Amino acid sequence: MNPPEPSTPWPDIRVEDGQQTKFYAVPPDTEDLEQALHDTGWEDFLTCGSENSHMYIKTYRRQHADTPYGFEFLVEIGNWNIVGPLILFTDYLDFLHHYTRWTEAIKNTAIADTIDQLDSTTMISDGLIEAIAAKAKYGWYTGYEQIRSAQRWRDQQRLTPPPAE
Repeated sequence: MNPPEPSTPWPDIRVEDGQQTKFYAVPPDTEDLEQALHDTGWEDFLTCGSENSHMYIKTYRRQHADTPYGFEFLVEIGNWNIVGPLILFTDYLDFLHHYTRWTEAIKNTAIADTIDQLDSTTMISDGLIEAIAAKAKYGWYTGYEQIRSAQRWRDQQRLTPPPAE
């Protein structure tokens, strides 16, 4: 007997034998998704794009004896602001088929973002164009450390929870 499907908004999706069902990979009120996934046996697998961009894909895998290849795969698609529902694949070939389709969209998004940055008069502290300019002006070591410092600060800001009301 299958467990009941989740009824609250934005459940995750399980793709198995060509069928999609709703489920939760982690409880819906989980605050640290990555830690919750690691705690339940998921390990980082493939990543395409940056979590600070307009679109990225991050995948996880964990051993599962009842699957054709001994693993199941979990896909996270998101952007700098939001993560969509996680998608679970029990078949490796089905996972690869979808992953290659999504990475094409991420590549196109990255190209569009780069063109937008070239056309913009706004400075982005961690932007690709700014990184290239910093490396050209300051050299690899000095420019790289300034970029990494800004990136660490940005990551800290992103991970710091908002103050309680």
